[in-house]
Amino acid sequence: MNHPNRSLPTAKEEFLTLFLAHQRALYAIILAMVPNASDADDLVQRVSLVLWQKFDTFEAGTSFLAWATQVARFEVLSFRREKATGHVFNDALVNLIADRAQRFSETEDHRLTFLRACMQELGERERQMLTMRYGEDLRPRQIAERRKESLDAIYKILARTHQALLHCIRRKAALAAEEHA
Repeated sequence: MNHPNRSLPTAKEEFLTLFLAHQRALYAIILAMVPNASDADDLVQRVSLVLWQKFDTFEAGTSFLAWATQVARFEVLSFRREKATGHVFNDALVNLIADRAQRFSETEDHRLTFLRACMQELGERERQMLTMRYGEDLRPRQIAERRKESLDAIYKILARTHQALLHCIRRKAALAAEEHA
C-alpha cells in the first residue's frame, strides 16, 4: 500500500508504532463488541489489515485509538452481518459499546499520561517500591526481605504511595477538565 504523504518505510514504522501501542486496548474494545474471544481474535486481524490499508486517511496528531475504534466498529458490524446468525448483541448495542469503549480508552490514555507525570513527583524510595512491586512483580514480603524492612512498613509505604498517586491523578484530571471546559 502506498501512502501519498509518507514514505513507505516511515509509514510502516509509524503505523507499527501506533498499532502496537494501542493493540491491547483495541482488542479489549473489539472483545466488548462480540460474544467470544475467537471472534475478537479474528476481528483484530481483520481490523489491523483495514487499518493499514486506510492508514493514509489517518490524520497524524489525532487519536489513533479513536480512529481505530471507528474502523473496528464498522468491521464488527460487517462481521455480524456476514455471520447473520442469532447474535447476542444487536447493532445498536454494538454501537453503544463502541462509543463507551472509545471514551473509556481516551480517558485511560489521559490517566496514563497523568500517572507518568505523578510518578515523577514521587520520591526515589516510593518509585523504587513501585518498580519492585509492579515492574519486578515482587510481593510485599519479598520487598520487605530485599529492603530489610518490616512487612508492615512496606504495606504502609505502598498504601500511602497509591493514595498519593490517586490524589495526584485526580487533581491533574480535574485541572485538565477545567482547561477544556
